Amino acid sequence: MYGELAAALPQAGGEYAYLREAYHPVVGFLFGWASLFLIQGGGIAAVAIIFAQYALRLTGRDESAATLLAIAAIVLFAAVNILGVKPGSRLLNVLVVAKIGILAVLIAGGLLVAPPAAAAGAISAPSGPLPPPSIGLLAFGGALVPILFSYGGWQSANLVAEETKEPRTTLPRALLLGTVIVVVVYLAVNVVYLRALGHAGLAATHTPAAEAMRRLFGSGADRFVAAAIAISTLGFLDLSFLAPTRISYAMARDGLLPGVFAKLHPRYQTPAAAIAAQGVWSAILVAIGNYGGIVDSVVFADCRPGVSGRRGIPSCPPSSSPRRS
Repeated sequence: MYGELAAALPQAGGEYAYLREAYHPVVGFLFGWASLFLIQGGGIAAVAIIFAQYALRLTGRDESAATLLAIAAIVLFAAVNILGVKPGSRLLNVLVVAKIGILAVLIAGGLLVAPPAAAAGAISAPSGPLPPPSIGLLAFGGALVPILFSYGGWQSANLVAEETKEPRTTLPRALLLGTVIVVVVYLAVNVVYLRALGHAGLAATHTPAAEAMRRLFGSGADRFVAAAIAISTLGFLDLSFLAPTRISYAMARDGLLPGVFAKLHPRYQTPAAAIAAQGVWSAILVAIGNYGGIVDSVVFADCRPGVSGRRGIPSCPPSSSPRRS
């Protein structure tokens, strides 16, 4: 569906443009407002906090400096994306390749190094009676929610449709290929979790990636996991400034936000004001908020029962603070 929308309406703003054209400009405005102040603003703030905590843990520094480091990361990635689409996209490519490389190490280690006992435990039959069918179906449906979260994010490609060469052919291909890659990597990683930890071990841990790395490579692998999470969060920050800020740009062009957000930088041809505003607001959230509260606001705005503006899923799990790897 998103491939067809990208081909039919290759405009900046992605979902904002689709909601505006399909329903009413007010619907697009509400989505864009929620994206700027809650979904993207809160998401950037929360992930920047995670980056700062893991980066400080990796270097052995005191986590009291996490707020300043998180704000510094936000400022850095906002600045990179103001300098042009190419710098932001090239940096994103480097971070994505690094992330995939780290996942490749985990996958290869799980498939080649996992001890036979763990592999046997991964496929052993569960003990005890099976739950009633109704409970089993409910549990299966609940288990699908985080899976769909893992597959989310592909729609961000449509946000930069106007800045993409031949968007009517490029975007559908990118959406399809990107989704296939994510599915393959996700399934491979979960096979590794089962081989390394087994069903019981996987059910008993809240940090399967860290536990699997420890089981495969020893206790020193904790630093490797911390580095992987830090790199992953940096990729999210870069993408959040590269694509979703185009929503504010499109809204301003339609007269729904101050006109300054619709102006392109005279040299770099980027919506510099929209990117800067998103960065400032996210930095404010880091300074005045806390991780749990920020995440709660993001989940409240992004996912409601029966509606999900960004990921297209039927519902979201109860929010407090999500588990971190």
